[in-house]
Amino acid sequence: MTREIDEIKDAAGAYRKWALEARKKYIELRLRQDSEIRGLYIRAADRVAKELRKLALKTPSSYLRKRQLEELEAALKVEAERLAGNLTKALEQYIEQAVDAGGGYSQTITLDLFKKAGIGINTTGLRTMFATVNRQAVEACWARTKKGLFLSDRIWKQEETYRNAMRDLIQEAVATGQDAVKTARILQQYVRQGAQTLAKDYPNMMKRMKGRIPGDISYEALRLARTEMTAAFGEGTIAAARVSPSYIGMKWVLSKSHPLTDICDDLAAHDEGLGRGVYSTGNEPPFPAHPNCLVPDQVVITAGGNVNIQDIAIGTKVLTGAGNWKTILGTSKKYYKGKVLKLTTKTGKQIIVTPEHKLATQKGWAEAHTIKRGDKILVFL
Repeated sequence: MTREIDEIKDAAGAYRKWALEARKKYIELRLRQDSEIRGLYIRAADRVAKELRKLALKTPSSYLRKRQLEELEAALKVEAERLAGNLTKALEQYIEQAVDAGGGYSQTITLDLFKKAGIGINTTGLRTMFATVNRQAVEACWARTKKGLFLSDRIWKQEETYRNAMRDLIQEAVATGQDAVKTARILQQYVRQGAQTLAKDYPNMMKRMKGRIPGDISYEALRLARTEMTAAFGEGTIAAARVSPSYIGMKWVLSKSHPLTDICDDLAAHDEGLGRGVYSTGNEPPFPAHPNCLVPDQVVITAGGNVNIQDIAIGTKVLTGAGNWKTILGTSKKYYKGKVLKLTTKTGKQIIVTPEHKLATQKGWAEAHTIKRGDKILVFL
């Protein structure tokens, strides 16, 4: 962290204070959004649980019948739509605030330069210009597609996932003899603590489900929000910088806690004559570089031999894409439910990754889903 801060200070020079303030705003947003989004899911589940308890009062045995399940399906539909609406509102706020945090740095520098130069310029006009740039950056975030889906489409998928998971849990709870009150508690436990706790407390029910529900119902929404907010911060930073008369280029700073050599190292090593990691106007790389992962049983080459990535420990030396050894400084695990790709080479080597994971090819770094038969990828014997 200290090296990262020092590099930001060096790159920003006299404006280091404002650069660090922009970074602080971004980090505060990131810290706040996770709890807020989890809160949306918890409140949605609590409202469904409340409906379940109401239905329990309508039947003497507290066990749900077909008519009550039909009523509950209607309530689930309403709740899923409300959740999607709340997610949309939250992302609108996060994206606007992230763009503002990124663009605020260049705006502050520009206003300060005109003030120091003693140029009698209407600052209201400058502020309006930057506000326009920020608005365009926000629009660009919502217009960007991923696998053909706009951000609004991906939010809708969260609604569908939530509704299906809640329905499946309720149906299985009823099928295994749980009454409405117990079912309500199951829903609330699942959203707060995840599927693993249900597997411990209700093994028969979870065995019947065979992994049909996500381990963490809010994970995909959290992942979506993190990625989009980070992209918005980058969009705002670059868009505002490009209209600043003092802008020369943008530097890609690599965090010291970055554990493995990947595309981020290439971006930080870039040199077009402005200095290591500095990109000229119009040549800035998109941000974030790689929000995705390797699967748990993907083999990694370590100093002690081949090891599944899920078994890698802090302190292990691993062979990187650059052909050198690096020590693991930190690890992270995330729940992922979705498509993975298996790439097989002529020699039989296999790599299993999420579709957006970037791999080294003969043409440079490329997302796995764009790699075609006949392309060459970097592997180790």
